[in-house]
Amino acid sequence: MGKLRTSLAGIVLGVVLMGSPPIVSSQVLTTENFLGVNHSGLRERYDVMDKKFGVGEGNFALILNGQEQRLYVVYGRDNSFYVYKHYGVSTGKRGFGNAFGSEKTPLGVHRINVKRGDNAGVGSIFVGGNNTGRVARITQSEKDSSQALLLTRVLGIGGCDSLNSNSSDRGIFIHGTNKEGSIGRPDSGGCIRMRNEDIVELYSLVREGTYLDIVKSF
Repeated sequence: MGKLRTSLAGIVLGVVLMGSPPIVSSQVLTTENFLGVNHSGLRERYDVMDKKFGVGEGNFALILNGQEQRLYVVYGRDNSFYVYKHYGVSTGKRGFGNAFGSEKTPLGVHRINVKRGDNAGVGSIFVGGNNTGRVARITQSEKDSSQALLLTRVLGIGGCDSLNSNSSDRGIFIHGTNKEGSIGRPDSGGCIRMRNEDIVELYSLVREGTYLDIVKSF
């Protein structure tokens, strides 16, 4: 069974990822978690974003499904659509919304407009997007009551329409967290938390200008 599973995974990856950028992590899509991806829903969101904003052939884009608490790295090439990676996240504990001061995760299409943390060590503490030089203790407990911190890498996002144009002013970031036990459930103050190893990898895949679509579900 193990050899069959490995062979099937190789076939799926060969078909789905042919011509894509090289895999940079051991967290590749296997037959199990690839078949669980809502490919049609992701494709629909990607096509709408690409048609309106022009993602660009072969460029990575991000799609966040709030219901799943999952962030997808996707791209299009030669009229085909590909899911490259996916990561668990933690979004706003108070839900989704664009109001200033709501502590909710904003909805709609954004672009990454800030990248901070080149070569910073895992656990480096950021305040206002700047590395303080201090290092935090990272916990896996779901009941961690310590102060939530921005760690390791920081990606700032800016809204692309009038409804979410305040996302930058709200200080909404994609970032590593000291509360890794919160990943997979809404627990943040509006930011998008990621595991620290995951944000390091994502940081290497995206650039300033990469598009991000945040939706409640699809």
